[in-house]
Amino acid sequence: MNFLGLTYMVRLFLFISLGTLLPGFILLGQTDSSKNVTQTLKLSGSVLVSGGESLPYWWVNQNSGRLQRNSSNQIHNQLWYYGEYKLPLDLLFFWDTEVSTSLAQDIRPSIIQSNIGFRSSFIELKAGLDEEFFGEYQHRLSLGNLINNTNARPIPKISIATNGWQPSPLFPRNIYYKAYLAHGWFEKDRVQSGAFLHHKSFHLQSRLAKNRLKLGVGLIHNAQWGGKNLTTEYSQPTGFKNYTRIFFGRNGGEDALQTDRQNALGNHLGTYEINGSYQFKTFTLRNYWQFMWEDTSGLTPWNWRDGLVGIEVDFLNTPWLKHVLLEIVRTNDQDAVKFDKGGNMFFEPDDFLNNGVYLSGWTYAGQVIGSPLFIRQQLSSGGYTRIFNMLNAWNFGVSGEIKKVEYHVKVTNFSNQGRRLELIDPPLKLWSVDLALLRKLNEKSELSVKINFQEGNIGGGKNLAVGLSYSYLLLH
Repeated sequence: MNFLGLTYMVRLFLFISLGTLLPGFILLGQTDSSKNVTQTLKLSGSVLVSGGESLPYWWVNQNSGRLQRNSSNQIHNQLWYYGEYKLPLDLLFFWDTEVSTSLAQDIRPSIIQSNIGFRSSFIELKAGLDEEFFGEYQHRLSLGNLINNTNARPIPKISIATNGWQPSPLFPRNIYYKAYLAHGWFEKDRVQSGAFLHHKSFHLQSRLAKNRLKLGVGLIHNAQWGGKNLTTEYSQPTGFKNYTRIFFGRNGGEDALQTDRQNALGNHLGTYEINGSYQFKTFTLRNYWQFMWEDTSGLTPWNWRDGLVGIEVDFLNTPWLKHVLLEIVRTNDQDAVKFDKGGNMFFEPDDFLNNGVYLSGWTYAGQVIGSPLFIRQQLSSGGYTRIFNMLNAWNFGVSGEIKKVEYHVKVTNFSNQGRRLELIDPPLKLWSVDLALLRKLNEKSELSVKINFQEGNIGGGKNLAVGLSYSYLLLH
């Protein structure tokens, strides 16, 4: 990083950090207001040592871009700040920021999260950068949502959502729902420069048998739309009329490309989620299904072949064994065999996370937005990207607490065969074992150790790494 680049980063950090810290300082300066202000400041430091040429695949991925990708040894520091101010009418004004610094060949400071918003018992309004987890998963153990994951940096956006699960108006005791709607902005230095993100989700959950039985369904819908192609100088249509087309997944109008007139305007992708759980006397058994879809062809139930299926057991009375889960992922079908109106068969896979207009793919800041199981290949310096998306994978996780030491064990094995139209031989394979131990020293500090062993033909190949972390609560 040159001097001008470092100066720009420092100015950017000061601007955003002061923007999120300033509300707390102002409110604390007012005697009457300071009683309603709550602030938290946490500092963490880590030393990461690897026997290979880089850190393990699952440490640098699915981590919101906190660590440098091409360095075997790193010192990593995090500063996280959160503040909130209680307003009348049960309304909360909140702000937060997370600054991450990675020291390897050079020093790379980054703002991972920075938000400001309002929250009530029913609704939340928020703007900024936010590391979000979508779906009801054990995030320390699970692979998570395949399309909306924490693999890339958070996308800048504004959002409105329900504050968790809310009782439905008709059956408030048995039916609950939660909803989310966001508008975001992709980068300008990509093939389709300055494109927009549309994201929404809606989930329903029924609670029966005195809340022991829970059945849920949900839909997550993403769309890339708008933007200007830097090569052809053609701009995709925007405006409120076209936003409604994006919202409802409708065909493009006369100002859209011919392909978008025949199909949905923009690049649409997401997941359907189905889950159920039952609480027995000593444990809760949960089963969940996640189906990927791409554009309109994937919206019909008979195309639900690609995705993730998982089973999870949560033990209620055994602290040494709290959670056990097993997940299977398969994305090889991709609705490749289709039929035209005349009944003639043709081959056209959905090609998950790739798109013929948005040629940088389902990526942000150089990373796949979805699961790290999908592997990004940079085709040129102009941002052209292809994503290998034919997966076979399994993931096993277990966690608990022994003598005040929390442990998490995660074993993941996957094979990526490329794309239906571009098979690779041999496939890209990786299996890994990840162990994390955490011990709370007191109310303000904790110490953690993590160990990872991996073997395969991607992510640095065979490798053993160890990390030691310490965190301290400076303000609470």
